[in-house]
Amino acid sequence: MKLWFSGLRPGEEPITSIAEYMQARHQLDALIEQIHQIQMANVRLRDMGKEPDPRSFEELEHLFSETNQIRYAFIRRQPLVLVSRCPYCETSVWIKVGIFGLMDDFWYFDYSDGRNEVPERFQCPHLFCVDGALNLNGHQPTDAYAPPTVAINTTIRMAAQVPFLKPRVLHLPTMVAVVHSFPVAEKYTAYPIVYFAEQMPPQAEYCIGWARHEYVDHYRGGPPGAAVTGRRTDAQDYQLSKWVEWGKLFWLDPEDKEHPLVRGPVAAFPYGNVSGRRNPYTIKDGRVHNLPNPTKDGEPKERIEW
Repeated sequence: MKLWFSGLRPGEEPITSIAEYMQARHQLDALIEQIHQIQMANVRLRDMGKEPDPRSFEELEHLFSETNQIRYAFIRRQPLVLVSRCPYCETSVWIKVGIFGLMDDFWYFDYSDGRNEVPERFQCPHLFCVDGALNLNGHQPTDAYAPPTVAINTTIRMAAQVPFLKPRVLHLPTMVAVVHSFPVAEKYTAYPIVYFAEQMPPQAEYCIGWARHEYVDHYRGGPPGAAVTGRRTDAQDYQLSKWVEWGKLFWLDPEDKEHPLVRGPVAAFPYGNVSGRRNPYTIKDGRVHNLPNPTKDGEPKERIEW
């Protein structure tokens, strides 16, 4: 796994272990919980027809300021992870992906445009979508919970435990994919699957990454408030070797610490026989629930959001 720490301020130490991550996570969560308790107390007072103590608003203002400082430091201290390299221009694709555990916000995001997890400086003109699978490797995911920084979603959605491809997407002109792997919480394995196209598809084509529940893209023009949306319904192909043979699937060398791009042959492909669920699943309150495999291609829809 290739990591990169960027944006650290003087005096800030990078987070390099699960223990360090959990310590910082609990510090942030405690402040958020404190804010929540004060807000709820004020709501109860108003429900009884009483006015909250003005000092509570001063305390909230202080807590919000402190929380934001700690939150941004928490983000800066976490590493970026190399997930892919563009086969067309060799650009390296880095994201903050939650490598220290499933309690990280990354795993709970509910919607995506397939690229929004990738900082703009790591997006090349050929990047179409960052998708992925998560293998629990037989472990019960008891470390999964929705932290206070996740406002609504309390469920982790995953497309599979093993690498897969979306035939609809790969059949688009000039589209290719790159698969990689890295450990999560020292017991799970993530498999990012990143799609690239030399000729970008028309706006009607889309891809939902990391089994997010919904595709939402607000940046495709149209009237103010318009969004292209879609549900994850793409069929998933788990037979990957044929795509390697057809020159549509590449991978990053897992044995080389620099993880160079590899374009074959099929005999060298390291992800052809990965064991695990070949179907979507969810994690909620540490419990895993199987879902059926999608069987059809999804189509985005235009909608106006108010």
